[in-house]
Amino acid sequence: MINVGAGSSASLNDVIDIASQLTGVPVAVEAATTRNGDVPATHADATTVQRLLGWRANVDLVTGMATQLDWLTSHQHLTPLVHPMGPSHS
Repeated sequence: MINVGAGSSASLNDVIDIASQLTGVPVAVEAATTRNGDVPATHADATTVQRLLGWRANVDLVTGMATQLDWLTSHQHLTPLVHPMGPSHS
């Protein structure tokens, strides 16, 4: 098994902010206490995959999220999008 990442990290709040900016829809966030198993931070080091396979990430987080959103939007017939305010607001 090889850990694959871009060699950088982003907080959950960063990802939520990016999603909100890309969609133009505020993301509803409900703060909660940490649970057993929650980690304060993660960081995927791509050194091994680069050395073994020659692979290197060439898409940053914002571009990757924008590309994924574009794909989901153009393939809604295959993958219905969740309502932006969550299932209880459908």
